[in-house]
Amino acid sequence: MRVLRVSLISLFAAVAVALIPSAAVGVVSPRIAFESTRDGNSEIYTMFPSGTSQTRLTHNPGLDSDPDWSPNGLKIAFHGTRRGNTDIYVMSRTGRHVVRLTTNPAIDRNPAWSPNGKLIAFESYRDGNREIYVMNANGTRQKRLTHNTAQDLDPVWSWPNGRQIAFASDRDGNLEIYVMNADGTNQTRLTFTPGADLGPAYSRDGKKIAFYSTRDGNDEIYIMNANGSGQIRLTVDLALDANPSSSPDGKQLVFQSNRGGNTDIYVLDVANPKNVRRLTTDPAVDQVPNWQR
Repeated sequence: MRVLRVSLISLFAAVAVALIPSAAVGVVSPRIAFESTRDGNSEIYTMFPSGTSQTRLTHNPGLDSDPDWSPNGLKIAFHGTRRGNTDIYVMSRTGRHVVRLTTNPAIDRNPAWSPNGKLIAFESYRDGNREIYVMNANGTRQKRLTHNTAQDLDPVWSWPNGRQIAFASDRDGNLEIYVMNADGTNQTRLTFTPGADLGPAYSRDGKKIAFYSTRDGNDEIYIMNANGSGQIRLTVDLALDANPSSSPDGKQLVFQSNRGGNTDIYVLDVANPKNVRRLTTDPAVDQVPNWQR
């Protein structure tokens, strides 16, 4: 009877655990990665969307910047100057197991994971000016996607299918948002303004693209449909608002701003953009946030 009683207890315990929400059994909550100079130079940090638990991940005398979460949240790609040149690196979500992916003597920066986690897009100066490239997530098979004498930068994959890559380019005289197929074909301009439009960021359902623009006199956050229609200004502030990144549900955007007299990380509600919360308050520069998918 004792053996039977123990077995029944184990069975009931297993059923009880199965009924507990996943967040209660150790599944890691989504975090926001960002760059900060608070410890003397640019390093990668993470925090919860509430702004709590700000944790330093990299410890490097060179610059580490532009973090981007892998789709499963287990890795972070970034660019760093840790070996005398700016290259693309990948590390675990805790900052361990840092792996260098690019070794070209030119500058490689701004990595962006594809939704399936198999590819990383990035920008590189290796052919004389900034162009968009793509490679396997382990650094192999690096391929150039844009071929333009102008500057092509800020690549980001469409979600959730990864069929397209949005980017910024000044090929038509000033920086505008463009989109192309994932193989580099069908490059199409989405914005047409005299100001600079850059820093595109897809919503997780792929229906919206957030970006920042100087079209109204200073850097502000905007959002539009993925085909370029319905462009709406979200922030109205005399300070610089830049580098938006969408929350997993698409209801919020995290971004950087110096509206408080210092460059910090903020979050706004897309449906009510006047509802803005400041997440970081360190006197150093906190910037380029990236919300884990």
